[in-house]
Amino acid sequence: MAAVKGSTLVANGRRRYRFERTRVPGQAQLFGSDELDPVILNIRQTSATPCSPRALTIACKCHSKKIEKRCLKRDCPLCSEKVAKRRGKRIFDRLKKGCVGRSVCYTVFTVPIARRHVFIERTEWRKTVRALVKKMKSLGFDFGVEATHPISEDQPDLFHPHVNLLWIRKSGLSAHLSDTELKDLKAFWAQLIGVPYAVVNHRYKGFDHPKKIMHWSKYVARPFPGFSSWQGPIRWYGKFPKMPPEVYVCPHCHQCYVVIDRHVLHSEYLEEQLERINTT
Repeated sequence: MAAVKGSTLVANGRRRYRFERTRVPGQAQLFGSDELDPVILNIRQTSATPCSPRALTIACKCHSKKIEKRCLKRDCPLCSEKVAKRRGKRIFDRLKKGCVGRSVCYTVFTVPIARRHVFIERTEWRKTVRALVKKMKSLGFDFGVEATHPISEDQPDLFHPHVNLLWIRKSGLSAHLSDTELKDLKAFWAQLIGVPYAVVNHRYKGFDHPKKIMHWSKYVARPFPGFSSWQGPIRWYGKFPKMPPEVYVCPHCHQCYVVIDRHVLHSEYLEEQLERINTT
């Protein structure tokens, strides 16, 4: 591979990623068109700044505890794992509440190497995703969650935008997409991103396989510190069920925990502490 001179730093707002253009001889022929730009984009993540933990005192009727307070932002390297766990649990709970005997579909839409440079700008990517979700409604999309990933686990230095969609089809429709439906969906995605052929992976499971659905939920919910401004938040579409706010209660006196110092505490900070109390 011969690197094209120079690199492009996308520095808009809080973005912290760098793209380097690398030309691959003969890459365009792989996609059957000389018009496709034979360029892949190497993505270099700069170090995201970790938060500084602080001590926080919480109390209920029977006791008080000191816990660690963190920012819980998806761009924080120290908090990203906890954010993924929390968001994954919320996704799982909402899908379970809304599916009512239906299966969960997991569909992944990928972009070929030769067209990834088109989506460096987040606005172009979001426009494409919105058009995709609109198309999914013609396939019986009832509700679901969409999460964009900027890289893959196998090649973390390579820009690899792909859409993860966990969704529920309307009642009376099978989670299985027929050959005709899948072929039509692949053709639409290929036309949307400007290639003759695109890869779309579709699978589904019922809630008789809760571990698998939880695995999907946590995977989809992963944040990518350093890339959060391009990735953006997860998004729900359709008629998804409303979830009650999380409340953490002492398992002994059954009173909600309250903060007894000047810091404001978000309820998720109590998760690990409450798990430890519940096991004692």
